[in-house]
Amino acid sequence: MVRVGFILNQASFSNEIVNRLAQEPLIRCLFFVTDPKEAFLSIKEHAPTIILMDFELPGSPDLLAQIKDRFPEVSVIVLSECLDRECIVDAFKIGASGYLHKGSNYPEVIRSISEVQAGGVPLSGGAARSLVDFYRKASQPTFSRQTLPQPRISSRERDVLNYLCEGMSNKQIATNLGISYETVCVHLKRIYEKFEVRSRTEAVLKHLQSRSLERGSIRPDFSHRQKPQDFAISAE
Repeated sequence: MVRVGFILNQASFSNEIVNRLAQEPLIRCLFFVTDPKEAFLSIKEHAPTIILMDFELPGSPDLLAQIKDRFPEVSVIVLSECLDRECIVDAFKIGASGYLHKGSNYPEVIRSISEVQAGGVPLSGGAARSLVDFYRKASQPTFSRQTLPQPRISSRERDVLNYLCEGMSNKQIATNLGISYETVCVHLKRIYEKFEVRSRTEAVLKHLQSRSLERGSIRPDFSHRQKPQDFAISAE
């Protein structure tokens, strides 16, 4: 059962989508708040696993940072009209687990919830394109080793990071590396600590920028990998 909460303006999201989510047998809609000040009480009382949050509410960046600080186990999918890469990257740096355009349809929303639950990082199509543009810019060798050092990571942690760059979920990484799901989670925890980040996407951003110093490309080398199942950004 996925426990979902909403921090939204009344006009942020389609009532039809919220109502359909409430009818899903594997989803439990816990609360719907429009005032960010009510968010902490609702999270503490209902213990959601995923929150859908309007990123254009007043003070929403600070609210997201506080949620991730006080409730790090809660995943937050950001909803926004903005598809500029700066908006998307900022949201992920603060701690977002996914980024959806407010015009997303129901299948995209339900798929995004499933992807986050599986450890993936869902993105709307327009958001994905903007982030790819950001990665391409990051591939240009414009940083110095002094300003953007690469944390010391093990070869296995590097393997995990490379698969994260391809948008794989924890289960897919485990399958491709021939290790357990729990071991992948341990590697991710160590990666977060070494990179001083709070989300998988922020770890990917830092890793890609660091890799661009070593090669003029961000494309990982996966010549040894097994053939993965078909997936989009981070499907199960």
